Amino acid sequence: MLTAAARRVQAPLLAADAGELPFRDEAFDVTIAVTVCEFTASPAAVVAELARVTRPGGRVVIGALNRRSPWGLARRRQLRRPPWQAARFLTRRQLRALGARHGQVKLHGTLVMPGTVPGSQRAGCFHEAIGRRACPAARAFQVLTVEKAAC
Repeated sequence: MLTAAARRVQAPLLAADAGELPFRDEAFDVTIAVTVCEFTASPAAVVAELARVTRPGGRVVIGALNRRSPWGLARRRQLRRPPWQAARFLTRRQLRALGARHGQVKLHGTLVMPGTVPGSQRAGCFHEAIGRRACPAARAFQVLTVEKAAC
């Protein structure tokens, strides 16, 4: 992944364990982890570490996939094969609980439709808007935002 990232950015890159980040406390305004918690032994340790390196008043953003969504159900066979068979998908309740330990949480989601659906180019935004309101548990991609309290 570092090789792929190096082709896209002109910034220093670093490989590290998400549960033991090599940064000082409160070093960042925002920290982001996308589909990381699914592949770690301790999602709580990862979120705690992100919170540690995020300054008071900053944000921790966690992106996680929802196996129980139409996306997950449409890909249930694929999710039984590597690398997905090792993934541990978190429920909305679990995500909220992980974040609530570190600040005020908000949970949003998107991608209600399971893939390419005929007519989705035109109707996609409409379906997304309906799905967000009518069925929050059906969102394929969950975004948890933790606002760390300012000191």
